[in-house]
Amino acid sequence: MQEFYSRALARKTIPITFFFSIFYAVAAPLQLAYIPHACDTTHAAFAPILGCAPHIVIASMIVFAICQGVDLIIYGFLKRVWHRRFLILRNYISIGISQFVDTSLFSCCLWMLGIITNPLDIIVVSFTIKFIITLIATPLIMQIASYKK
Repeated sequence: MQEFYSRALARKTIPITFFFSIFYAVAAPLQLAYIPHACDTTHAAFAPILGCAPHIVIASMIVFAICQGVDLIIYGFLKRVWHRRFLILRNYISIGISQFVDTSLFSCCLWMLGIITNPLDIIVVSFTIKFIITLIATPLIMQIASYKK
């Protein structure tokens, strides 16, 4: 978003994301408060997932705020240094660092909350998936940026 619009607009999206995260953190336990019908066989499966949702959302919001700040600083710095050149490299560096910080912090938060037992496995698998997505998405962003010019 910062590439096509502005840093200020990118910052404005953060409170919107927080609002919907808080909404989910409140709505998830409300779903569990409903007494299931006798024919409902899914309530027991949803209880463990939705039961820890507030903890996950709080950890996610804290990590999100940190990583958005990291990403804005890194991407803004790289954009200033390279004067709108090297879009693909700026994107890989910025996303790579911020996603590694995001994955590591979030996994450690879940580990400290007792939701997961081995954060290193989660970090390796999650970051690998994010890296592959970044490799695929970045050329698409470059293509869109070339149309914007």
